[in-house]
Amino acid sequence: MCGVDGCPGGWVVAEADANMESLAFYVTNNLQTLFDRAGPELLVTIDIPIGLPEREPRACDIAARLELGRTRRSSVFPAPARHAINASTFEEAQALNREALDVGMTIQTYCIMRKIAEVDRFMTPQRQHYIREVQRIIRRTGDDCRWSWTCVQRRQLRRLPSEPRCRRAEPVRRR
Repeated sequence: MCGVDGCPGGWVVAEADANMESLAFYVTNNLQTLFDRAGPELLVTIDIPIGLPEREPRACDIAARLELGRTRRSSVFPAPARHAINASTFEEAQALNREALDVGMTIQTYCIMRKIAEVDRFMTPQRQHYIREVQRIIRRTGDDCRWSWTCVQRRQLRRLPSEPRCRRAEPVRRR
C-alpha cells in the first residue's frame, strides 16, 4: 500500500508492505511510474481529487464539508472544474470555475492545480480500481463520504503539538 501527497519536490510517498511490517518514505517526481505499479498487489491512495466535475460540484466534497462542520470544513478543498485546471492565472481559474460550477475557487485549490492536473492526466477507468482518492480525515467511497480514522498497524506515529506535520521513520530519499 502507498499513501501519496503532493510536496514541493514532486510527490511524497509512504509505502508499506502487505503485512504493514515495513514502512518506507521517499519523494518522487514521476507519478506515472508509481501509478503504473498500482494493481492487486499495490493499492495507491492519494490526497488529490480524482474525478473532476464538469457542471456541478462533487457530491462527496459537499458531504465531507457538511460532515466536518464549521470548524473543520475548510480542510476539504472543493475539486476544481476540469475545464479550469489549465488556467494560467488565479483570476482565469476563478472565472472558468464559476462558469462551469457556479462557484469560485480557493487560492489553496489554485496552488495545487498542477498536481490535480497531473493526477487527472494519468488516471484511467482501469486505474481507479487500485488508485483511490483519500483525504487525511475523509476517504471517498463512490459518491459517499465516511470517516477514515486509520493508523498504521504496529507503528502508531502520533503527532504531538510541538512536532512537524510529518514525522518520518527514516530520512526521505528521492527515487
